[in-house]
Amino acid sequence: MQYFDLTTAPGSGDGPADMSRRMMALACCLGTAFALGAGALCAATPRADKAAHQTNTVATGDAVRVTYHPQKVAAVEVFYRQAGRCDAPGLLLPHGVPSASHMFRNLMPLLASQYRLIAPDLPGFGNTKASPRGRFDCSFDNLYKVIEGCTEALGLTRYRMYVFDYGAPVGFRRAAAHPERVSVIISQNGNAYLEGFSEQWDAWKAYWR
Repeated sequence: MQYFDLTTAPGSGDGPADMSRRMMALACCLGTAFALGAGALCAATPRADKAAHQTNTVATGDAVRVTYHPQKVAAVEVFYRQAGRCDAPGLLLPHGVPSASHMFRNLMPLLASQYRLIAPDLPGFGNTKASPRGRFDCSFDNLYKVIEGCTEALGLTRYRMYVFDYGAPVGFRRAAAHPERVSVIISQNGNAYLEGFSEQWDAWKAYWR
C-alpha cells in the first residue's frame, strides 16, 4: 500500500484563483498516484436521483458526466455521485466534515476519463438522509460500515482512495478491514485516530452527533 500526503502549505490563499490552482494540482497528483492498478468491477447502476440529475449533472460528454444515485444500505439511503466508465479503475472519495460529495464537483470531471469515481455523502450530510436521533450513532465505526455496504453494493472490489478531514478515519477503517481491496491511499489533512482531533473540534463533534 502506498501513502501520499497532499496537505496544503500553511498560509496559502483561499481565493477563487488559489482554489482553482489547488484543484488542478490535486487532479494532477491524483492522476499520477493512481497510475497503477487493475480496473474495478461494475455493478448495475441504480436509478438516478432525477431532480439532482436535472440541476447538477455536468453534461460535457459521457466520459466526464457526473450522475447522482441513491443506494440503500440497511436503514440508510446513501446518496452518491458517480463519474467515469464502469470498467475503469475505481477511486473512492469520502468527504470531510462539515461537507458533502459536493466538494468534489469540480474534481470528478477532471479525472472521469481515467477512473470510475464514487463520492458518497456520509449519513446526515449532503443528500444522504439522516436517521432520527438516538437510532443511529454517528461514530466513525458506524460511518465506515455504511460506506463499506455502499462500496460492496456497487461492486468496488479493488480501488484507490482519497481521504480528507473527517473522511480519513472512515476510509482508514475500510482499508484496515480489507487491505486487499485498497491499492492506494492519498490523505489530505486526515487524522487516523480520535486523539488527533483537538479541543477546537469539540463543538463540531457535539453538533455532528
